[in-house]
Amino acid sequence: MKVNFHNQTNEDVKEHIKVIKKAFRKIKNKNRMEIIFVRPETIKDLNKTYRNINEETDVLSFVNDEEESNSLGDVFISLNRAYEQAEKFGHTIKREIAFLAVHGYLHLIGYDHETKDEEKIMFAKQEEILNKAKITREWIVLNKIEEAKKAMEKAYVPYSKFKVGAALEMTDGTFIHGANIENASYPLGNCAERSALFSAYSQGYKKEDIKSITIIANSDKAISPCGACRQVMYELIPKNTKITLTNLEGDIKETTIDELLPYGFDLDHD
Repeated sequence: MKVNFHNQTNEDVKEHIKVIKKAFRKIKNKNRMEIIFVRPETIKDLNKTYRNINEETDVLSFVNDEEESNSLGDVFISLNRAYEQAEKFGHTIKREIAFLAVHGYLHLIGYDHETKDEEKIMFAKQEEILNKAKITREWIVLNKIEEAKKAMEKAYVPYSKFKVGAALEMTDGTFIHGANIENASYPLGNCAERSALFSAYSQGYKKEDIKSITIIANSDKAISPCGACRQVMYELIPKNTKITLTNLEGDIKETTIDELLPYGFDLDHD
């Protein structure tokens, strides 16, 4: 399946394109389609013009009626709405983008959800395509763990030989890595969690841009952050941030900063 991409926003869409290509890899269709990432006002205008609905939506599909063309049509995706829905439904922006792209594609080839029966058939087909591409809810967790593993491999641990990796998932779909860095003067080293957080803030991200953090180590059980990292996370990440603790054996514990540090120290900035 050939998919052409167009970006009419100021967002970096490389990761979005990558996950859509993953979703469409096993779709057997000799035609092509266009996917256009747009701003909220653009999709609102399209929705008003062609559907007489004066509000922003998540995805719109326009079938190509030219018989001699091998183009199925155009799918417009609102990145703004995709971010909102990923947050609302508790999954990654990658899964949401893949879901919307597949949803738009199915409209192009004749699926609809005007009735309950149509909706059941269409949504089952969406899940079938996403599952074949291994873009499942389980894949979301595994994807985060893979990012943390990549971070772990960057560790500098000549003294302890104990590698730790942390992967911050940002609301724009970016992952920021952090690894533990040791020093001959032991107290001067830095943990993976703090490395990732300090890197994110240094790149201009803010507290509200952080969606999740995944931490991994070659430990007997799911790794547990030290007290210093818990305090830093308490101040630098939102209280609802999903924290995944794991190890190379596959033990997984999902928690929150309030569970890790119920009596964290915080200054009143007001």
